[in-house]
Amino acid sequence: IDLGVIWPTNMLKEDNFFWVGSYNGLVKIKPSIFMVYDVTKILSRHQDYYSFFELKNGGFLIGSNRGNIIQKTDDGFSELYKGIVATAEIKSIHEDERCWLWIATGYQGLAFLKKDKPIVFTTQNGLHDNSLSQFLNTGDGRLYVIGDQGLSEIIVNGSGSVSFKRYYYQPNISKHAKFFSGI
Repeated sequence: IDLGVIWPTNMLKEDNFFWVGSYNGLVKIKPSIFMVYDVTKILSRHQDYYSFFELKNGGFLIGSNRGNIIQKTDDGFSELYKGIVATAEIKSIHEDERCWLWIATGYQGLAFLKKDKPIVFTTQNGLHDNSLSQFLNTGDGRLYVIGDQGLSEIIVNGSGSVSFKRYYYQPNISKHAKFFSGI
């Protein structure tokens, strides 16, 4: 790490810091705030991760391939939901104001977890497309799911029924455009 330290001459460990004395001054170094985990030891069959999400209660979720969601526990990691969708990756996770979980998948639509039971929505249910990548929560409380060809507003009525308002993106130059975000 280049900290502008010229000719370090002394180092002292004090509490959780290191002091480095050098020709041009004294540097206090903090340990890293990051923890590195060996992916082969998290869960042996999960070695590809597509999304990370912190819940309102402080829980930490990881979206993996084949519709699996892994949770970080005090003791390590455990599989929270297995096979929410059959084969797609979990690209994004969103927790709404009701603490319901919404899951955007790579090519199998949108999943919604209510009382830990997944309900999957696709273009057949009104989504703009099934390849989804992220969520957009607007300042006025609207929730959108963003995908390859546009976005869909997620509308939940008073009885908990879900519907969608589709917004398409038609590329002008290429038929191979992808919609990445919304503002």
